[in-house]
Amino acid sequence: MKKRLLLIITLVWAMMMSVAVCAPAPLTEADFELGGINAVTDDLDTALKNGGKLRVEYEKETYIPPAHVWVFKDIEMYTDLYTNKILLLTTDETEIETARGVRVGSTKHKVLKEYGEPQKERRGGMLCFIYQMGGNRLIFDVTAGHVEAIMINCMPTATMTMEGD
Repeated sequence: MKKRLLLIITLVWAMMMSVAVCAPAPLTEADFELGGINAVTDDLDTALKNGGKLRVEYEKETYIPPAHVWVFKDIEMYTDLYTNKILLLTTDETEIETARGVRVGSTKHKVLKEYGEPQKERRGGMLCFIYQMGGNRLIFDVTAGHVEAIMINCMPTATMTMEGD
């Protein structure tokens, strides 16, 4: 009887541990980084030091909030025109990966394994897997069954909008 009870306890413990090991960790600030730029903790100056060389700069005063758009080798970065806070990072390049190793070309199963069950949204024909921590959102476009783009949105509103829309 004692051996049977011990065996049952051991099996239950092993099952609990395997579920705990397989469950993705909750999002942290580190999950909002692409190409050495952390959208939550960095500002424009830090991003420019750590994120590569600036190729193009142009203003979009029609965005709310108004934004500068910085184009690095593999990343577009939108910053608030007045505060230089990072609002959005986006890439569709295969060389850039998230802190958990997901990159453009990864399967949606890899995304689910690394991040867990997402909020799913359809936007303009795209299927997006969305993971949120506070006002920060990590978004994967998985329309074709694999990651086609990665976006990190740290905007005060859910999406960048155009005046008059």
